[in-house]
Parts: sequence; structure tokens; C-alpha cells
Amino acid sequence: MISNKVTLLIALLFSLALSARALVPGAPQTPIDFSVTTTTETTIELFWRIPTVQPNLEIEEGFEIVYKGYPLERTTTTITYNVPCVVPLEEFSYTITGLEEMNTYSLTLKALGATRQSPATSAITGVTLKAVPYAPELAMISSESTTITVVVNPPNDTLQNGLITSYEVKYTGQRFDTTTYTESITVTDTTYPATANESYEIRGLEEYDTYTIEIRAENNAGLGYPLILTMTTQPSAPTGAPILYKVISGSNSLDVYILPPEGAMQNSLITGYKFSYTGLVLDTLTRTKYLWVADQTYPATHFEFLQITGLKEFNNYEIEISAINSEGTGIALVIEYSTTEASPTGAPLNVAVTADDPSSVTVTWEIDITSLNSNLTGFNLYYTSECEYEFVFYPVTTLGSYSYILSNLTVDQEYKVYVTVVNIIGEGPRSQTESAVTFPLVVEPVVCVLCIVTPIFVVVVLIIVGLIALGIFLVFCCFWEDDRKKDRRLRRRNDETVRMKLTKETDVKATDQSTL
Repeated sequence: MISNKVTLLIALLFSLALSARALVPGAPQTPIDFSVTTTTETTIELFWRIPTVQPNLEIEEGFEIVYKGYPLERTTTTITYNVPCVVPLEEFSYTITGLEEMNTYSLTLKALGATRQSPATSAITGVTLKAVPYAPELAMISSESTTITVVVNPPNDTLQNGLITSYEVKYTGQRFDTTTYTESITVTDTTYPATANESYEIRGLEEYDTYTIEIRAENNAGLGYPLILTMTTQPSAPTGAPILYKVISGSNSLDVYILPPEGAMQNSLITGYKFSYTGLVLDTLTRTKYLWVADQTYPATHFEFLQITGLKEFNNYEIEISAINSEGTGIALVIEYSTTEASPTGAPLNVAVTADDPSSVTVTWEIDITSLNSNLTGFNLYYTSECEYEFVFYPVTTLGSYSYILSNLTVDQEYKVYVTVVNIIGEGPRSQTESAVTFPLVVEPVVCVLCIVTPIFVVVVLIIVGLIALGIFLVFCCFWEDDRKKDRRLRRRNDETVRMKLTKETDVKATDQSTL
């Protein structure tokens, strides 16, 4: 009896122990497929899964990721990734941020249960990427008329991200030079982090032009972020001479028209012109005057008018003209003219315009020899069919009557024409305007070869057909005549045969009667 009770009690206690054990969860199993998926300069993304046989309730606290950096980061950090409930083969990922660039990390993973944790996974390695340098720091920048000097310090120690090997310099002019030039500076400081500054001189620039400069440090990962600078080269005296437009010479004066130097050679705002002149025969004194311009734009584009008066007649003068800016006086334009010559004072006479064909007209005129004032060089013929005149220069050096054919004109269009005389000094006044209308385009009848050949061909064919028909007719007639002759001979033969039969019968009858 007692033994039975003891046995029953032992069985009850064993059952209770089994029930209590069932209520206490076991340790989670180690996650599987723990791996690195992607990395950047400061992040590592991880992936893992739950084993197939993992009970749902064993992972209650999530996961623990332990990572250790080398050589820059040597601390161990625990990250709890809370997952209230998981299912077998469920996939997980996590991105660790705030890491060091160009660093190697060792990573392990554990699953956390309510009271116990799984064994750690085997350690895996994640390497953050190399990063390009940040922008260099400007130490000094200066400019001269054709050079810009830039001195830069390397980026801050923590922003170099590796050994600085070189610097790239790009520069572009904003006014005259629109081409981007790129050059490289090999650094002299080969330590890491770099500390020595670097100096670069950009040469061969345009004077008084604004340049945009970009400087980037380079390491093994590539070119870094740019330091962008803007600098203007210094102005200097003009390096180009003014451009001669024309000179009008009188008996006691010279009227000179000039254009400013080319834009890239002005080097600053043109404020005026200095001109000096010396008589080469009668007047040997050199006189200097200044003209202050009204054009306040840069580069200057307007022409300027200089009038030199009080000169002596029949004298040659040498004139020097230089542009002036804020930095000084530039190169001189040197010209030589004589007061004995002048532009023509008379216009061409008896101008006439005659249409020649649909695309050209002939212009004729005469001149007054006394109004030439110098050696004749030619004529300018101005013509238009609308409002704006075009002109063509007709070089002539002989005196007499003149004519010129204006070609490549528009069909059936009225053209207005006037003429001016040109000598070695300049151009004279314009003649009266005359006009003519080009001929309309006449479409000439085109003689069609087929139109001529076809009737002849038809006639020839008709003649040949007629001859063939005539031949056939003649052949038919011949055969028909032969048939008629044959018929007549046959009828005569038949008639002869019938007559002979009748004669024979008559003879027989006569014989028979005589016999009777």
C-alpha cells in the first residue's frame, strides 16, 4: 500500500518536473547566412536568417551585433536589434553607421532569448570604402597682368582620407578666354596626413580678365571636392595700337577716324588717345594733343574722330596715335599723310542704269577730273532692291568713261543705284540715284525632239505599210490574172472538147443514115 503511494508520488513529481521544464524556453540557435551586403565610406550593411528548426518563442530580445574596428577603431559596441517574434527562415538586415573611412571591421552576431543567448556566429569582415579628400584650404591668392598665384593648404587632417598625391587646377577666363585648362601639381609632402602647403602659378592669362579657378586634392580614391576661387588679372597699358579707319586730307587739316585696339589688347577701360604729329618738310616741330573718349564701356568699340588743324599746305605729316587706359599709354599707330591731297569733292556725273537680262544691269557714269583731289583708285557702286544698300568696289586707275555690270540680281526687280568716287585719301559724295528693272524670266519654248521625230516616224511607217500593201495587192493581182487566164484556157479546152464531141456525133449519125 505504502509502496503504491510512493510510486504515485514519484510519478506526480516527475510529471510536474516535465511541465516546469516545458515552461522554461531553451537557448536560441545561432543565426545562419550572416554576411556583409554593401559598404560605403562610413556604413556596413549586414544580412542574416533564422534556422529552419528555430522555435518561435526562443528569440524574445532580438539580436546582438558586436563589431571591432582595426586599426582606427578598437572598441566593441553592442547593438540590440529588438524583434518581438520571428518565424523560421525569416530574413533580417541591419546597417551600421558612423564608421571610420578606409577601416576594416570584424563582426559577430548572437540571437538573444529571454534568459539565454545563442552562440556567436563566426566572425566576418567588413571594409569601409576609401573616401576622396575634402576641399583644400586657401592660404593666399594674388594676380598680376598675365599671371595668378595660388597657395593652398591641404584639407584638415581628418578630411584628407588618405595620402594626398597631387592637386588638379582648372581655370577658365570669363571675358576673352572661354576655354577650360586643366593642369596637375605633384605634391612635395609625401607624409600622411599632409601638412605642407602647395603653390601654383597660372601663366599666359589675358590682362584684366576674370578667371574662375577650381583646385581639388587627390588621393588613391580619386579627386576630392573643389575649392572654387574667382580672381581678376591686373590691368596694364594697352598692348595693341589703335586701328585706322580712314583719313580725310584737306589743304590745312587732317581728319583721322580710328577704332580702339582689339578687345583683348585694351587691358582696361580706354579713357583717351594721345596723338602727336610732325611736319616732314616745312614744319619740323612735334605737337602733342589728347582726346578723351566718351565711350565708357569695356572693351571699347566706338570709333573716334581726331581733327588736326592749322597745318601747312603741300606738306607731308607723320602722325602717331596711342590709346590710354588707367595703367598708361599703349603702342602707337603711325601713319603718314599729306595735306596736298583730299577726298574727292565731286560726285560722278550722268549716271545711267540699264537692264541687260533677268539677273544683271549695266551702270555707266562719268567724272569731273578737277574734283578728284588725288590719284583715282576706283569707284563704289551702291545698289539695293529694298532699303539697305550693298556696295561693290570697282578698282579703276585710268580716266575716261566708265561702266560696270552688276550681276546675280533678282529677276523682275527694281534696283536703285548710286556711285561714289574713291581716291587714295577717301571717298567722295554720292551721285544721283538711278534705277532699272531687271527683265522678267522668259521661258523659252523647248523644242521636243520627239515632237519632230514622231511625225517623221509615223510618215515613214505609213509609207512602208503602203508599200507592203501595194506589193501584196500587186502579187494578188498577178495571181488573180493567172487564174483568169487558166479559166479562159480551161473553158476554151472544154468548148473544143464539146465541139469535137458534137462533130463526131453528127458524123456518126450521118454515117448511120447513109447506111440505111
